[in-house]
Amino acid sequence: MNAEVQDVGGAGLALTLVSSEQSSGTLQLSLLVMDSEQPVANAQVECSTFGDPNSPSLAKTASGSSGQAEIKAPLTEAVLREGAVMVRATSGTKSVTRKIRLKRST
Repeated sequence: MNAEVQDVGGAGLALTLVSSEQSSGTLQLSLLVMDSEQPVANAQVECSTFGDPNSPSLAKTASGSSGQAEIKAPLTEAVLREGAVMVRATSGTKSVTRKIRLKRST
């Protein structure tokens, strides 16, 4: 689950899902943004509904000095229907996008 995803070509930003939690209609993600194995401070991190490129952002944040970013997004009907969100990190001219699947309710 904690696999690193890099931008196309693998020579730029990387986005790692450290942990995720779903509760009370909210998805909380802990992410790590790295560039060439170094933490990226102030990377812009945005979460949106998977499957709809025109969907508005569900939540935005910036990474801290350690590259860590915490983001809380509402579990909307569209997110629950798709079963996933898209997370994009951007720093300067570099960006990386990752699909994160929701945990299925038991």
